[in-house]
Amino acid sequence: KQVERYSYDDESRLARFELDQDGDGLAEIVRSYSYLEEGEYLFTLVDYGDDGSVDERIRQSYYPSGRVATLAIDAGNKGHFRWLTSYSYHPNGTLATREHQSDDDQDGTIDSIDLETFDETGRPLVNEWDADADGQWDQRLENVYGPHGLTQTTEKTSTSVLRTTTYGYTPNGALESRETRDGTGELQESELRTYDSSSRLQSILTTKNDAILLETGTAQVRQVYHYDGCSSP
Repeated sequence: KQVERYSYDDESRLARFELDQDGDGLAEIVRSYSYLEEGEYLFTLVDYGDDGSVDERIRQSYYPSGRVATLAIDAGNKGHFRWLTSYSYHPNGTLATREHQSDDDQDGTIDSIDLETFDETGRPLVNEWDADADGQWDQRLENVYGPHGLTQTTEKTSTSVLRTTTYGYTPNGALESRETRDGTGELQESELRTYDSSSRLQSILTTKNDAILLETGTAQVRQVYHYDGCSSP
């Protein structure tokens, strides 16, 4: 039976956590917590196997508002953090950016950067991947929204467009169409939906262009929905 044990410091803050996974009285995972600068920073030392060695070190910092500013993880306790994630927020408190830096070999030099940006409602806008941390993105995902939701997604490299997906909606906001084209504009996949007078899904027509798997290069699949006195098919 799994057993969890907690201990606290004089200010009632969590100081130590032990996880005994098989209930033999010996903890397999031990986490020790320390707080600096009136709780602004939280250090967590993780000891897998409770042998006294630090296997993982976690550091968290906070904005005056209490929201997380940075999260850093040192998976080998080498003194250089392997992963560092930084956060920024919109005035309304929702997440604005999340930047993840990786130093996989923990030599103190950042190897790659993943940057995400969000609008004030929390929807993802752009995701940029800098594979070698040279300050120039190598892959980029862009989202555009309309009154009813996502209208276009574009995937790019630093030199070309990989694919673009567009979305269409009915006047009442239901998804009506989805179309994906490659960088040359050739159709890769499309989906067309129809609805009955009660706005219930009636059919889905999916068209795929795959010359490798299909002799003709194109296939269509139609799904039809029937309702029997209820709103579910």
